Amino acid sequence: MTTAMAGALAVGVHYIVRKQEWHPLPISLRNNVTTCGLKQHEKRRGDIKWAPRNSERAQRAFRINTRKSLGIKPVPQKRLVKTVVQTLVESIHKRHWQNALKFFGMLREQSWYEPNLNTYRKLIVLLGRCGQPDQAHSLFQMMKEEGCQLDAEVYTALISAYSRSGLLDKAFATLDEMKSISECQPDVFTYSTLIKYCFEASMFKHVDSLLKEMQSHGIMPSTVTKNILIDGYGKAGMFEEMENVLSHMLTDDTCKPDEWTMNAILKAFGYRGEIEIMEKRYKIFQSMGIQPDIWTFEILIGSYAKECLYDKMAAVMEYMQKSSLSWTTKTYNTVIDAFGGAGEIELIEFVFNQMRLEGVKPDSTTFIALINAYAKAGVFKQIINIVQYAENSNIILDATFFNSVIDACQRSQNFPEMERAFKEMKDRGCTRDWVAFTNMMEGSLKAGMPEKVKDLEQEMQSIKLTAV
Repeated sequence: MTTAMAGALAVGVHYIVRKQEWHPLPISLRNNVTTCGLKQHEKRRGDIKWAPRNSERAQRAFRINTRKSLGIKPVPQKRLVKTVVQTLVESIHKRHWQNALKFFGMLREQSWYEPNLNTYRKLIVLLGRCGQPDQAHSLFQMMKEEGCQLDAEVYTALISAYSRSGLLDKAFATLDEMKSISECQPDVFTYSTLIKYCFEASMFKHVDSLLKEMQSHGIMPSTVTKNILIDGYGKAGMFEEMENVLSHMLTDDTCKPDEWTMNAILKAFGYRGEIEIMEKRYKIFQSMGIQPDIWTFEILIGSYAKECLYDKMAAVMEYMQKSSLSWTTKTYNTVIDAFGGAGEIELIEFVFNQMRLEGVKPDSTTFIALINAYAKAGVFKQIINIVQYAENSNIILDATFFNSVIDACQRSQNFPEMERAFKEMKDRGCTRDWVAFTNMMEGSLKAGMPEKVKDLEQEMQSIKLTAV
């Protein structure tokens, strides 16, 4: 371990082990009626589908029979309403989309239920963030059937759900539908959302057409829109276009640069190894009165780590400590990824343990960084432990997480675990993309299972999945 690396660790240790006040997580709901009722409800009716509500008589009979079989007393109607609604809100807040849909299904079966646009909107946003565009579409169709008055915000939520999952054709079709409805005309948020995901898909011509369309409809780009443009052009290495947007912001009183602008510029240069330019821009933004935030320091740490500048990385960590800036999940992820790239497994494990001791909740990116680090170091036994820890935790695991697991398992020739991860990916509703199938086929060939390869190829054809 280098002296600079040791210095970075020393500062990090001094920061993350210092005593901080923390509080336990909120106690889960303990209403036996709700918990038991839900289990019995699922047992009798199975998974709740988007079927029409039962008659009031059938609902009343079902509730009475459920309570009798459980040996519990009737629950006052107001308390039942409060319990179901609160549990639905909690599921949305925690991003437990499957539980949210189950409780929403229960809510719709109550005699007092009335369609609510805000509830539908929040559920569609949740499903989009959790990579469930088909479920989001089902909810959207249900809104229409129940006579909800649609607006631009709920259409934008559906467009975002499609775009996040790479279904940009459906996103643009939804945009066209919006244009045909006078009450749901697309606004700056709609266009900004589409522009963001067009950048992610490298569809730069669509970005230009969307900007021209905005201009033709008299919709002025906001600071958010221009920050998306700067971030998108920066990631693509289109620095001339990025600088042009920044120049317009500097002369436009309605869209002045802010900390998001600064962070996008720093990330564009820093992640491409242009450290000197990044540092100069940082000083310029500071002279403009734009102050750094936690994301700024995370970008600096990540940029220095990529170039193995551990002394500068340590200096940023020390500055954060002196400024009493608490580390976030992303901060820990950045440090773990940095040490992983350097092959420092002991430091990774130390930081991860301190992360848990501090009560900072890991996310899917945390586990991906750990898995990639262990795979790079050839410590494949630890990968299984991390996978089990992640799957037993109360977080959403996405397709990128399972792709990392499948890749690591096929490299270590752990074919049973590879197949289990592939199945778990499907069971959790993650989209199995070309990367997942390619790793599975490569692993199956190594294991001497040509028939398995044929089955995978047929499955890819059945879902019309092609190489990208």
